[in-house]
Amino acid sequence: MDPRPRLAPPYGDEEPWPADRLAPRPGGRRTVLVELAGGPGMSPVAAAVVARSLASAGFELDESTDVVPVRGDGGVENYVVTGTVADAEAEEALEARPEVVKIWRDSPIAPF
Repeated sequence: MDPRPRLAPPYGDEEPWPADRLAPRPGGRRTVLVELAGGPGMSPVAAAVVARSLASAGFELDESTDVVPVRGDGGVENYVVTGTVADAEAEEALEARPEVVKIWRDSPIAPF
């Protein structure tokens, strides 16, 4: 028996960790990280409000994760949020929004 600790699957025992989180999730959605443009007076709370407003572009914010501040171009503090999009078209529509700096598809981090 391997004595190393293991993490439990995030979806419970009945559904194993997907080999590729880029593959459609339940409901056909893909997990993405979205970098939102920061500015004067922007805070993690304000960034979450902006992220929720992106629902019209097909983005669904993952409320269980934190809004993470990151240093953007020119030293501006931007914010990264996690959520899901329905498909590649919704991803393109989301990236075209002025408040979105960049979108990355989320992928699992696993030990070697």
